[in-house]
Amino acid sequence: MTNRQDGRRSSRAARRVSRAAQRQHGQGNSEPVPAHTMPRPQPLDADLVCEAERRGYLEFSPEQTRITYICARRFTDDYTDPEEQVRAAIYAWLILDRGYPANRIEVEVPVPRRTPADRADIVVYGDRHPFLVVEVKKTDSGNAEFERGILQGFGNAANLRASYLLVDSGTESIFYDVENCPDVRDRDRYRLGDRKTWVQAPPFTAALCST
Repeated sequence: MTNRQDGRRSSRAARRVSRAAQRQHGQGNSEPVPAHTMPRPQPLDADLVCEAERRGYLEFSPEQTRITYICARRFTDDYTDPEEQVRAAIYAWLILDRGYPANRIEVEVPVPRRTPADRADIVVYGDRHPFLVVEVKKTDSGNAEFERGILQGFGNAANLRASYLLVDSGTESIFYDVENCPDVRDRDRYRLGDRKTWVQAPPFTAALCST
């Protein structure tokens, strides 16, 4: 591939990722949220999807409407969906920023003992069991929708027997210790931070080193 072709490809990928962020910055969130539940904004780098595509972790259809995740199990979905754009950015972040091998990641994972067709958006596996479940929400999610994502994520993580949960809209994120949380109603006590702050904690870095 020529440098000119590679540059055009990178520009298209960067524009795709930026659309979701532009919608978030263009809309305010007027619903009141208690201070102890408010996620802290930590925007993802818009270049992550571009770089993941360049390295072969992602593929796009010629029309740029379909995305394929190249991981432990290939999965293709509709990239025109705003939530899919966020999932692609988080998937790229897990690999490029946090260093997880793509073969330890699955997308759209069936969840046992949940309603039919209920699936976890992203699952990162440790040596034997799921380590992290990611519940993705679109960037312009309201507080009620984000809260529903937390509840759904807790159910998925518990049924998959994962240790941790990340609920993430690309601009807002919360990490939870699901393994030690006895009841979802007590979740505030087991909140570990957001995507940026908690990943420096020993539980996450230790598990990362063991992969």
